Amino acid sequence: MVDMGILGHWTDLGEPMDFAADAVYHGFTPGKTTHSDLHNLYNVLWHQSIFAGYQRHHSQQRPFMLSRAGGAGMQRYGAGMWSGDIPARLDNLAAHLNAQMQMSLSGVDYFGSDAGGFYRNSFAGTPEEYAKLYTRWFAVSALIDLPLRPHADNVCNCYSTAPDKVGDLASNRANTRLRYELIPYYYSLAHRANRSGDPIIAPAIYADEADPTLRGMGAQKLIGDKLLAALETRSDSKTMRVYLPKGEWFDYHSHAWQGSKGAWLEDVPLFHDKLYRLPLYARAGAILPLLEVGDASVDAFGRKLGSMDKPTLLKLKIFPHSQASAFTLYEDDGETTAYTQGKVRTTRIRQQREAQLQHVWIDAAQGDFQGAPEQREVQLVLAEIAPVETVMLDGKPVQSADKSGFGWQRSNSNTLSVRLPALATKQAHHVEIRYAAQEKK
Repeated sequence: MVDMGILGHWTDLGEPMDFAADAVYHGFTPGKTTHSDLHNLYNVLWHQSIFAGYQRHHSQQRPFMLSRAGGAGMQRYGAGMWSGDIPARLDNLAAHLNAQMQMSLSGVDYFGSDAGGFYRNSFAGTPEEYAKLYTRWFAVSALIDLPLRPHADNVCNCYSTAPDKVGDLASNRANTRLRYELIPYYYSLAHRANRSGDPIIAPAIYADEADPTLRGMGAQKLIGDKLLAALETRSDSKTMRVYLPKGEWFDYHSHAWQGSKGAWLEDVPLFHDKLYRLPLYARAGAILPLLEVGDASVDAFGRKLGSMDKPTLLKLKIFPHSQASAFTLYEDDGETTAYTQGKVRTTRIRQQREAQLQHVWIDAAQGDFQGAPEQREVQLVLAEIAPVETVMLDGKPVQSADKSGFGWQRSNSNTLSVRLPALATKQAHHVEIRYAAQEKK
């Protein structure tokens, strides 16, 4: 299989599913040979054998295993799990959210569901009602499932499973684009998880370990430590309650600021311009690397239809804070195991708001990988309402945007965008934005 170029392995039924009370499993720990001894461990050892096979053949490609069962340590072999063959009901999605919390606490980051539910015949409503369920489930999966994967028991070929075939197309498209937009952030979190064990999708309690309200809360998740997602599992709700932990937060989409001492927000809308969209908040000080996504985007690298070139734009969404904050962007070739030999580039980005000055520092990139850009355009998107006086790049003025799109401009009343021409990646850069003083009311 390695020689054939196969990289994906679906290690299904590895509980093992076929149970026989008198079965004896050979080749494991002496005296531990029954089904109960091997339950779940069987799949871990299956993953280990696949992983070892690629190493034995000196493959430079990354295998990925998706499993229905497993145990502690499976993540070291590049294996993920899904939450089993669950019915197409929103109460099962709610149970999945609790299971994801436990998996994260166990060190397993790659965990997802059969988006839309596996057993479609378990859904008792009308096709129109199922379409609403699918849209809601898909929105949840687009934020927290690793990988995002619609799937169903469809031997009859009588069910639509793809997000362009079932549910609200516009909402499914918007939530897919959000997932792709955040891929550089998720990818950096994956590198961080690999190096330090920090979770990619963390339980809400990680936001404030001293807050008892967050304990056991499965329906809210931290994506890294900078984004908070609220996940709805009711069928007909137009709004939902969201618990905002102590601190300063911004609405990810509108950039509206919200301070909290740890309190519930009531009636947070789930629909925006008829699109179904889950509440998503960014911590003040968050720096999020983003992928530029448009109608012609075709993959996770940001490539466009008809082109194999990987875009090099460094797009950063910044939610200002008076306290200095930083984020490390991790990049590699995205395809091979060269990252395990150190072929990784890291770029540290920092921000701080001081009175009328906003600073953004992009440190010199460290490390390299095949195809790493020597220069790249930079786009800063800041959640900011204050009027701009001047923008400086490395001590030189940046003009307001012209027809080329380079320069600074307001996208809307809550957003400032600064687009910079190609900058050397191995040099440090400093962007300084001076805002007009605000009259005190």
